Amino acid sequence: FLTYSCKRCFLPSRGSLMPIPWTPGRHTLIPDHASRGITVKQLHDLRYFLQRLCCARLLNRDVQEQKCSQRIAWFDLNMYDICNEVVKPVIRSQFPELPADPVTGRQWFSWVELVAEKRQPPLVFFSHWWGGRFRDFVYIVATLCKDSRLSVNSSIWICTFALCQFGDDLGATLDQCPFRQGLEVATSVVLVVDRQAGSLDRTWCGFEIQLAAKSGKHLPIYTPAGRVGSERASSGPLLDALEQWDVTGTETSQPTDRRQILNYVAGVDELAGLQTDATGKLPVVVNGFKQLRDDRPALKTRRMRSGRLDYAHEEELVHKHADAFAELNQMVREKALASIGETHLTQGCLVEDRGLRGVTLAQLHAFARDIRRKCIAEQLVFTNDEMGQQEILTWTTIRQYHLRELFVKPMTEERRCSYMELVAGGPQPPQYFVEDTPNMFFADVMAAIDWMADAR
Repeated sequence: FLTYSCKRCFLPSRGSLMPIPWTPGRHTLIPDHASRGITVKQLHDLRYFLQRLCCARLLNRDVQEQKCSQRIAWFDLNMYDICNEVVKPVIRSQFPELPADPVTGRQWFSWVELVAEKRQPPLVFFSHWWGGRFRDFVYIVATLCKDSRLSVNSSIWICTFALCQFGDDLGATLDQCPFRQGLEVATSVVLVVDRQAGSLDRTWCGFEIQLAAKSGKHLPIYTPAGRVGSERASSGPLLDALEQWDVTGTETSQPTDRRQILNYVAGVDELAGLQTDATGKLPVVVNGFKQLRDDRPALKTRRMRSGRLDYAHEEELVHKHADAFAELNQMVREKALASIGETHLTQGCLVEDRGLRGVTLAQLHAFARDIRRKCIAEQLVFTNDEMGQQEILTWTTIRQYHLRELFVKPMTEERRCSYMELVAGGPQPPQYFVEDTPNMFFADVMAAIDWMADAR
């Protein structure tokens, strides 16, 4: 047990007793990054500890724009919060005068080295975004354990807890980086797609998926609803995100990491555009981070998915090696789609009872994807015979009556059936009734259905 008195104070003091998930005064250095998996039990212990801190209102997030602190609720807690408000303060407070390692120069260590008693090689490597909700993350871990029959003593590799957050040796090249080492030891790689699909915007996640694909690793994809492709989780929203995925638009916390990864994908010297030593073979590292050599902004206002202006080096790289990036984009999509599972083809059906003509969320998303593709590939024009006018349609302006006239009727005209009977294999009793009007925008209807499904 430990007592707490104020924010970021993890030393005994007067206050309320609270159990802690580590042994005071003990740590185990594990030089091999690949052996720094965290057991499922250790992750659950940390979860309960974090829940207590949130309930006690002891965690705060600094809001720089407002120059104030904001209480962190368990519902909103993410990996950035855990690193800044718990991992680093706990380790610093437990070992304030720990001497720096004479070889590596690092003074402290990772969370796994705080709670583990020995090496813990991982069975599963997690590729994820730090900004996703931690409560969703631990639920995904619990779901994976149930699906894969993992025990509480099974180890999983999570960079937040495997790396020393005070500055760790990420290696001069990507072949030497801890992420690659952890991934190679694990038997499978889990891609965590959070509610915002933030992992699909991270360059590191793209790199990890590429490594998983090249090494033939099993790559299941999980969302807060469960494994994608299972009955619990629809693959529709993920497929939409994957279709737009482009590694050149992704980002990293450190621009040097992104540059090195894009250099690697393009097949050029990894250290191109980075500061190096006199030999040109080792990067210059300042306070644990590599440094950019060329930080000129892009000339043609090339932007990343977040809207940030890209650098000239990346702009030139993408232009010269477009084929290499296109090949990676396609490989990642194919690998991810293969992990979701093939769509089950049907020959259609005949359902006389209209009350049993429900459509699944996956069938609805497949229909929406076809509409979206056609909006991009060709100019859709709707002629209003009554008013004698023509409308040029886009994804955001297509209304329900447009769908009926331009798509549903032509698709079902030959069989003279409903759309459901065209795509389903038999009766599908509905769980929900969606009430809309012909004048509603289809994109808005789909968004409302997705919000409802996510809430459920």
